[in-house]
This record gives sequence, C-alpha cells and structure tokens, in this order.
Amino acid sequence: QTVSLGEDYVETICGDIHEELIYTYEVCETISDNPFVDPYDEKDNKTVPEEDKGDGSEEEHIINNLSDVANCVYNKLIQKNGNLFKTTIGVFIENPDYHLQLNSGGECNEENDDGCANPIHLENGLVIINIRNEGRGTLDLAATLLHEGIHAEIYKYVDEYKKGLDPNDRPNLLGYYFEWGAKNGLDVATAHAQHQHMADNYVKPIAKAIRALDNNRYPLEDYMGFGWDGLRKYGWDGYYDNGVWVKLDRKDGYEVARKKILDNTTFNNNCNE
Repeated sequence: QTVSLGEDYVETICGDIHEELIYTYEVCETISDNPFVDPYDEKDNKTVPEEDKGDGSEEEHIINNLSDVANCVYNKLIQKNGNLFKTTIGVFIENPDYHLQLNSGGECNEENDDGCANPIHLENGLVIINIRNEGRGTLDLAATLLHEGIHAEIYKYVDEYKKGLDPNDRPNLLGYYFEWGAKNGLDVATAHAQHQHMADNYVKPIAKAIRALDNNRYPLEDYMGFGWDGLRKYGWDGYYDNGVWVKLDRKDGYEVARKKILDNTTFNNNCNE
C-alpha cells in the first residue's frame, strides 16, 4: 500500500502485516526523493499552496542558515553583486539543478579552517558552506565567503562537466584535477587541485572584490592579503594575471596592509552592533 503524504515528493510504503498475540501492526517506511525534505518532519510534508510556490528566486536555491553578522555581510555581497560574487555564489541562484547551503558553524576537515565547502551531497545537487570563524565580521568575513563560494562553484562546475552538462573547458583547473587525481570530493587531492587553481586565478579577483566593498580606499596591492588567505602555501611565490606569471616577494607587506584596512574600514560597521 502506498499513501501520499505530500505533493510528489514524500510517500509511505507499507509492507507485510504482522500479527503478534493480541495486536496487529504493519511495517511501514517513509521515504523522500527530495534531499531537502525530512520525510519524518510534519512541517515538510505539507503541500505548498499554489500561491506560495517558488519562482526560481534566490530563496529556492540558497539555503541561508548564517548568523546575524554573517548574514549581514552576505547581504552586502548580494547588494554589491560584483563580478566574483555573480560567477561563484551567484551561479546557484539561477541554477535550478544545484543548491547552496550557507551555515554558521558546522564541521570542516581541518580544525583551524575559518570556513569550508562540503560537496558530500553533490549527487543531490547540494553544496554546503560552513563558516566557522567570522573574524572581525567585516571584510575578512566577506573574503571567507567569497573564497568558499569559489570552492562551491568549482564543485558544481566539475560535476556538470563530468556529466556533459557544461562543455566549457577550464584547462588550468582540470589539469590540476588530473595531476592530483582529484575526485571532486573531500579528498586531499581535490583540496590541493582546487587551491592551486585558485592561487593561479583568484587572488587578484578576491582582492578587487574586497577593495570594491571597501569603496576603493587604498591601492589594489594593499588588498592582496585578503586574496592570499588560505592560499599562501599554493602560490606565495607568484600567481597568474591573465595568463602572465607575476613573481612575488615573500617580504611583501600584505599582512600589514590587511590589518591596516581592517582597523580602518567602515564596511559593515552596523553588522556588529
């Protein structure tokens, strides 16, 4: 016997009837084809009224569980809608096949990670970002969200590429995946491949994005420390700028400049009130 508990996505399947002494019971299993629905949660099993059904809006594809401070920073990124945001976190907003979940807290592979992207449910179209350290809750947190957003978009892209859904070739990224034997999961090889690709291609875009959020108050070079966060061991000697290798001096004062910016920025002061 099959009993529908909702619209298209939850059902209860009942099997053999068992008789024991003075009572009879039936063995049932509740299942769901929707990875975002808990079949045992009554509130999720209710049919969505026609007027409340989604229309492809952000709320459908971005599952926001961020704290007040992190959510405030995230909303600033949405309002700015810079190129890096649009091409990373933003791609989930308009893609009905993939969802992005943003959490404050959660587990990461490395205990000291400020944040991480988790593709454990990628087969169901879900990538999870956990923010474990909000830092000062200003530009540093924005950089963490963008950094993890890049990871999330890479997971999505490789998944689509392997399925033949995205024919666009990214030789730098796919080359590192091949070199490291990356599985596009939580394996160490994938972490190395993604970080090396990011060190080659995303340090400057992150710096530009943070500078724009800070109203371009200082030269771009002063914001490069935000781009190098989490990537130093993968490219501290240099990085690619439009295909041209730019050599770096390890003595460059990126951290000094980064601290100066964080000490003086007015970005998101209201988020910490």
